[in-house]
Amino acid sequence: MSIKKNAIYTPENIPLFEALYEKGLISFGGYPAVDRMFADQDLTGKHLLDVGSGLGGMAIYLAKKHDCYVTGLDIHPWMAEYASSQVEVKLLEQLEFVTYSADFTLPLPDGSFDLVYSKGVLTNVKEKDFLLGEISRTLKTHGEICFIDWLVPSDKAEKQITLPTGEASYKESQDGYTNILEDRGFKNIHFDDLTEEYLTYAEAHHERLSSPKHRAQYKEILDDSLRDIVLKANEDLIEKIRSGDQLSMRIQARKA
Repeated sequence: MSIKKNAIYTPENIPLFEALYEKGLISFGGYPAVDRMFADQDLTGKHLLDVGSGLGGMAIYLAKKHDCYVTGLDIHPWMAEYASSQVEVKLLEQLEFVTYSADFTLPLPDGSFDLVYSKGVLTNVKEKDFLLGEISRTLKTHGEICFIDWLVPSDKAEKQITLPTGEASYKESQDGYTNILEDRGFKNIHFDDLTEEYLTYAEAHHERLSSPKHRAQYKEILDDSLRDIVLKANEDLIEKIRSGDQLSMRIQARKA
């Protein structure tokens, strides 16, 4: 298996994603990181929007654990189809997975959600201003957002980079995010610095992928050349975090 630019997110790579992370996930930290993301919030009975729901694991987990309703949203139709196929019958009324167009217009009615969340996805979105406007539109009055995203320091000039895997990454600074959120009608904007926590996740991820056990278990899915690409990308990430060039933040705000 090889990685081609702009061809990572294909159905054929589902086993690869789940070998790299965990079933249903495409982000660091596993389900314990999901729990920590919402540790200070009561999600019971609320209607949530998962922006960049991917393979659906996070949405399914939250619906089941917190007895809430989750709409998963992803730009890849096959991801929505796969996520839907993973929902237990008893959760069918609590979950739906839909797609949106490349211009980031969301196919969702105004004032639908109590909370919109996203974990490690908005770094892939160049048009953050427009997307956050759409998110604001779909939130109820006084609805909230909770994002975990990679940021850069406010004095960092290079916000757009190409990763070793070929993906483009568009990072914003805390000041930049604050300005966008204020322009889109959000208040009570709060940033929690999770950089050290996510450095720990990245280091654990590297150790796991480098281990003989993981190499043996997933040798048919992750050959040596592909593993080297993934490990190099993770090494670059760890270096950026350690140098202070990349930050991890939990961003919370309320719609005015």
